[in-house]
Amino acid sequence: MEEIIGQPMQPPINFNKFLEEYQRMFKTPFTQPCSEIDLQKVLNLGDEPFRDLQDKCSLELLEHEDDARVDDFLPGFTELLRVPNINVPMNAITLKSYCLATKNKEPKRHNPFNRTPEIYIFYRVASKPSVSPSITLQPEQELKVSIRMYRPARVTHAGRTIERPVFAQEFECLGSNLLSELRDKIICICNNKRYFDVSETPDAPLPDKETDPGYFFINDTFYNDMRNPMNADYSETIRKWAKTAKGLKDLTFKVARMEETRVIDLTVSMGFPQLYQHHGNCEHVFVFSQLEVITNPCKQLIELHNYPYLKSLNRHTSRSCQTCSAVNYVFVIEGSKRLFNDPAYLCRKCFKSFLYVDGKKVGDFRAYRLNDDPLSKSENLDPNNDEMNTEDEDDTNGDDIESIIVKEEANCNEE
Repeated sequence: MEEIIGQPMQPPINFNKFLEEYQRMFKTPFTQPCSEIDLQKVLNLGDEPFRDLQDKCSLELLEHEDDARVDDFLPGFTELLRVPNINVPMNAITLKSYCLATKNKEPKRHNPFNRTPEIYIFYRVASKPSVSPSITLQPEQELKVSIRMYRPARVTHAGRTIERPVFAQEFECLGSNLLSELRDKIICICNNKRYFDVSETPDAPLPDKETDPGYFFINDTFYNDMRNPMNADYSETIRKWAKTAKGLKDLTFKVARMEETRVIDLTVSMGFPQLYQHHGNCEHVFVFSQLEVITNPCKQLIELHNYPYLKSLNRHTSRSCQTCSAVNYVFVIEGSKRLFNDPAYLCRKCFKSFLYVDGKKVGDFRAYRLNDDPLSKSENLDPNNDEMNTEDEDDTNGDDIESIIVKEEANCNEE
């Protein structure tokens, strides 16, 4: 692995030992000593004079109008508008599908960089219900770990090199979070679905999976998801293969349950690629990018029930229907002699009108449906305001973001 990524692996660290070492090194006098002295009583001041004294001693008074101004960087809003790559005048082309495809390539009104992989959409969490009291943490008793997930590698075609990893999602986890909680937050098109040929019954609902095996491979340990007793142990086949594989015979791999393992129990190499695999061969590379000791929980954390917290994600470039270019595709078609591309990507309306006559398919082909909803709203979208156009990001909720990512991540596996 070190030869592949071109840099040496950093020495692994155990998060639990790291926190214990931090607490040992930064004891008194480096931390503020505990005190039970009532300053108001010692100073013999009333409530109003004491509050006035607190205001006059506030650290905020140290700020000055000449201090350097710090602005939040918002990609797309603080940069210049990007010029579209397509310079053909719209009135020079009469083909509607071309006009729609060109329009969808233009910078968006709310974010001129919306179609680039550098854009992170900051995820907004729901407020905590008032019926549940907030849990407080003591300083220096918890860790916050940042984990960056990358999209599954696309199929490698002849003559093409393997693509570089593309950022997909970033999570913030607490040391007390279980690995199974992190897995439940990861967004992937393969989650909870089975994809098979639906060309005979394109509107039939996709059956749910009875099992959902998967594992995290971190450092030298396979963390399997065995919450369902019927889940297969994916790591068993790999461990058997490693015993006879060249260069791996002397390595010993450990096995543990992710539902019993907390983040703070892990031993990892920061910044070094790890692996999450599920749904057979759907592989996500991820890295532990940042480790932080919580010294001020009020400022460093949001409500604890939100962790693992989806901090940001990458809105991958959408693929439109290859026939009308008006909306995103819903079906992936393989083996059809009536289409120019194989595989081809069609919306529901074009798929049914071009490949079916009186409800019966024409020719021999295979079709895979991306969206499980047979009454997808993609048919009724206005071409000038379809799914590929981004609305105001301030109004985007978690469900909308997950829907976008699930639809667009399909490009990674289908291309």
